[in-house]
Amino acid sequence: MAWILLNPDVPASLPAHRFCKENPECNQYVITDMFNEHSDWILSAARTALMAVTLLCFALAFASWRRSGRRDMQGLTAETLALSALTQRLGTQIAALEARIEDRTQLVAAAAGPAPGGYEVALQMARNGAGMEQIVTSSGLARNEAQLLARLHGPAVMERVAGK
Repeated sequence: MAWILLNPDVPASLPAHRFCKENPECNQYVITDMFNEHSDWILSAARTALMAVTLLCFALAFASWRRSGRRDMQGLTAETLALSALTQRLGTQIAALEARIEDRTQLVAAAAGPAPGGYEVALQMARNGAGMEQIVTSSGLARNEAQLLARLHGPAVMERVAGK
């Protein structure tokens, strides 16, 4: 952009460049082009500054995003550890309850006594290869007694005795 400083005595109808070409003593019009000389440098500097500010904002946003992600991950890790400890405690409580139920079931079975002829039925079932659970349910014996009968009179023992 050119700045033209006009002398009020010079007619405004003449273009400045034509007037200066025709008149070598062109002191009536002063033409300066200061803005065009520095405009490229100013625009480049402004563009560079804008890019630097944008890059800085992006870097700050990225750092904030990473910090929040790290905080979230630490929170999830703490929750996972708490849930793991709770799961372990519940597992031990369930195992203790199962053991108590098993003990009470055996006490009830022992208090009821074996069914009439229960030992003979249990012995026959053990010789025929029945499992411990089958012997307990059909004869009414306690689990430990059924296990003992299965070990002493099971098919594997009978084969060893017959083989001798």
